[in-house]
Amino acid sequence: MPRIVFDRANLFDGAGPVQPDMTVVVEGTKITNVVEGPIAPSKDDRVIEMSGRTLIPGLITAHLHPELGFATDASRAMGIPNRVEWPIGVLFAQAFRTCSFLLQSGWTGYAGAGCADAIDAQLKLAISLGVMDGPRILASSRNINTTAHDNDVANWWYELGNLGGDVFADGADEMRKAVRTEIKRGAEIIKIFPTGGHGVVNGNTRGFTDDEFAAIIESAHDLGVLVRGHCVDHDHIIRCIEGGIDVIDHGDEIDEEIIDLMVSQGTFWVPSMKFLKVATSVGLDGNALFAKWDAKKDWDNVAKMLPIANEAGVKILPGDDYGSSFFPHSLGVYASELTIYAEEVGIPRRDVLRWATRNGAELLKMAGVLGTVEPGALADLVVVNADPTRDIRVLEDPTANVAAVMIDGHFAKDLLP
Repeated sequence: MPRIVFDRANLFDGAGPVQPDMTVVVEGTKITNVVEGPIAPSKDDRVIEMSGRTLIPGLITAHLHPELGFATDASRAMGIPNRVEWPIGVLFAQAFRTCSFLLQSGWTGYAGAGCADAIDAQLKLAISLGVMDGPRILASSRNINTTAHDNDVANWWYELGNLGGDVFADGADEMRKAVRTEIKRGAEIIKIFPTGGHGVVNGNTRGFTDDEFAAIIESAHDLGVLVRGHCVDHDHIIRCIEGGIDVIDHGDEIDEEIIDLMVSQGTFWVPSMKFLKVATSVGLDGNALFAKWDAKKDWDNVAKMLPIANEAGVKILPGDDYGSSFFPHSLGVYASELTIYAEEVGIPRRDVLRWATRNGAELLKMAGVLGTVEPGALADLVVVNADPTRDIRVLEDPTANVAAVMIDGHFAKDLLP
């Protein structure tokens, strides 16, 4: 079998310091050898002279809505169910384009954070059938909500049949049915709204009773499916972690008590500070739709707690509401969040990259197989023209700096000589 040989690269393996003069060999879908210095090539090998470039694992974003991306009048959008204003074919086309943006930018995987019409699962199926190139996907459900909570915003007289990105249920039995239905439709992670807040119009109101929440967690976990929750209020974050939720999205009121609990429970945290930065920089917290939200207070708290959580060993993940009108899907946008963590919050760059590689692989249940560069791992690799552990901003300009992207040993992008 012909091999691909990355000759004498600067190697970042997802965790440690960059190692110079390393050669990485790919055969088929896997990495088969990682050695210092050159190797003797076979006549059929493709030998890529790295010439100072850096080889890193494929990046994984852990909070993505691939079908978002259409500017809609906010007052109108808040009066109808999420994403129902566009037909599913249009939403799928946008999601298809998002997958291209991800791959071309060096992101070879994502975990869905709530999508309309089983689009995550459909993308995953299309990729598996060879219809399109795309990243590895942990497919999300629609948003599971309760009647009259934050996402139940349609005027009651509409009586709409298509619920788009949301499904509404009440009581433990209805929650079990809703979870199982989403799993049948291909969901591998269930998205729920234990609270509002973080830009949701009605503030930090409670979304589920204790028996409803327990039914969701039990039903999902019994079928081997994860649960993630949009949760910002301090007491509800604790309730979610103690109840067995797998991923806390946002977590604006996190403190050291919650950090300790996350470590002990092994809970993932997606702080999503890109949205917070936008909210504070453009005055989103003064918008009528977000009148109850003090975004600056939340930014300050998360920025204070993030280094503490990182040092404590919380499993932190990158990801945010890309596709919103504030930061639409585009080449390189997904790395702008990494820059915030490294350059504004002060997290070491290697740690931020570890969140996007090793931690992302663990969320996708592929630890040791993805997010690393070692023999036996899958060949999801990115060639960067510079060293992102020295200047993480280079990932924001993939046209200039991302020379190649490989997934499963196949080049999805190849600008190498």
